[in-house]
Amino acid sequence: MGEANYRGDAKFYYLDFPTVYTDEERAEHLTDYIMISSGVFGMGPLTFAFPCNMTGKVLDWFELRGSVEGTLDHETVLNNMGYKLI
Repeated sequence: MGEANYRGDAKFYYLDFPTVYTDEERAEHLTDYIMISSGVFGMGPLTFAFPCNMTGKVLDWFELRGSVEGTLDHETVLNNMGYKLI
């Protein structure tokens, strides 16, 4: 999975329409792929989405809108982002 060692559960998803992310220089980009990572850390359950390319490489480590605290459910994050898991 990409270049990182993930803690918890990480899965890659192809989106039926692209999502927008902002890079470090505040430029906006589109991607059809995201990685959702969930795990229990010091603050409790966390589930975050990150933009990826088609090989699974994370394009930016700032979490996407829809990321949530208090759950480990990937479908919740997808729903928060306006997607439906099928």
